[in-house]
Amino acid sequence: TNNNNYFATSPSITVTVNSIPTSPTITSKNPTTFCQGGVDTLLSSASSGNQWYLNGTAISGATGTSYLATGAGNYTVVASNGNCSSTASPATVITVNQSPATPTITANGSTSICSGSSVTLTSSISSGNQWYLNSSPITGATNSSYIANANGNYTVIVTGSNGCNSIASSATLV
Repeated sequence: TNNNNYFATSPSITVTVNSIPTSPTITSKNPTTFCQGGVDTLLSSASSGNQWYLNGTAISGATGTSYLATGAGNYTVVASNGNCSSTASPATVITVNQSPATPTITANGSTSICSGSSVTLTSSISSGNQWYLNSSPITGATNSSYIANANGNYTVIVTGSNGCNSIASSATLV
């Protein structure tokens, strides 16, 4: 309107208000605490438009309804409908426990022995040992040393206080 009470109408413009998707939730298929080398499948409640985040940073290419989490941290997911994005889901915390160091086995003599003889095998780790003969656990063989007197492949695996196992170390007795 001007001073003479004349007014003009501008052309109209349409404003579209798009809905914001509901913030998704994350469901874990497996325990969220696991040992190195483990994995947990995380599932988004949103059927499409997902973007997964680790510690607040978008994970490149992680846009499906599920994500295989292998690393420790806070995982969230955001859903998008093409125009608007939801707020981030509540975080799912993944904890990855360290595996013990791989033990080494030393023998107090030759691993080629005569019938009726033995050799003492010693793990470089002092506790948490389990000795195996040809991939089968040896009952009660949980000390750092084992007296071997049978042919075969001896291995030792160390279990840490967090329940995680080391990589096996082996020695062959002939």
